[in-house]
Amino acid sequence: MRTSPLSRGSTPKIPRAILVRPDPSFAYGSAVDGLALSKDGQKLFVAMGGNNAIAVVELPNNQHTNSLLQGFLPTDWYPGAVLAATNFIYVANVKGLGTRFGPVATKSWQIEAPLGTANKIPIPTADSLSKYTAQVFEDGRIPQIKQTQQPAHIGQVPVPVPARVGEPSVFQHVLYILKENKTYDQVFGDIAQGNGNPGLCIYPQFVTPNHHALARDFVVFSEVGSKDAQHIIPPYRWVEMVEADLAAGSWRVICEARESGTVGIYHSNGEVKAGLIEEIVARVDVSRLLFEAPQKAQQAWLVQKFGPNVNLGNIPSSDVIALETVRVGLRADTMADLFDVASWNARRADPAATPLTGANAHRRSR
Repeated sequence: MRTSPLSRGSTPKIPRAILVRPDPSFAYGSAVDGLALSKDGQKLFVAMGGNNAIAVVELPNNQHTNSLLQGFLPTDWYPGAVLAATNFIYVANVKGLGTRFGPVATKSWQIEAPLGTANKIPIPTADSLSKYTAQVFEDGRIPQIKQTQQPAHIGQVPVPVPARVGEPSVFQHVLYILKENKTYDQVFGDIAQGNGNPGLCIYPQFVTPNHHALARDFVVFSEVGSKDAQHIIPPYRWVEMVEADLAAGSWRVICEARESGTVGIYHSNGEVKAGLIEEIVARVDVSRLLFEAPQKAQQAWLVQKFGPNVNLGNIPSSDVIALETVRVGLRADTMADLFDVASWNARRADPAATPLTGANAHRRSR
């Protein structure tokens, strides 16, 4: 958005425009909603609600005839007014800390009742302004936004989220469901599977049937563990994290192993941390867990331990058929565990008997 000082006179006109966007290439503005002139009249402070920042503009002087954007100062959520004193600027933030930090007596929250805040910011030196500007860019993800606006590269392989606008995606259509200005509890507080507060639910099932159908029919997976082999998580913490995710509404909880199968529930050599897994399943229903198992030996161990219907993930696409043969007992890894060899031999001796296939043995073993 542009800040446009008006000249005095019988017919107002705009003598010049000052661009205060974080980057001039951006096609949208910054929701400018407040101005303050420094005491010496040399600088203009601009409240930018859309960027959670104050722009610092040096006005024309003996060194330059145009207004110069010098940098930005970070604020709380949505600055709406700014006042300049001799050594400080004062900022009133409309949304401040949001809706969850109200008075102690607050019994409910709604988006229309945020807790506003005020900032007292020293007039910055050139060095401190540079650091403040870097913080505003980081908080607003300005470099990432600029990256998406780079020209598309020709011949890119389709990926779920292309790096640049115009590059191919594996998805033909994306359905984006936006529900604005409502908290989780206001709509979904009545869902038993979630960790909500029914007392705050003012749009329950009979008011929002479509929202509840989406929440009911589309499940959520979560993941626990660490991708860092040096970060050892004790078993009780695994259990706590899994239970917390399930209590929050997760349908299945994934136990971390990465694509290598050398972290999380496995040792660095790929060996299963049997003790860890046994402690987890002692407290958590194994059907609510999904074990990452990219290595064949890991898959076989888990099928032998928990049966052919154990939930496995992070399986290379080239191993899917091989894994299915492990599940139904058609490989040596699990044949003795899942295949009733004695019954098979007896039936083989009787030509009239129904053949006992691996799939039949699979069902019989459950």
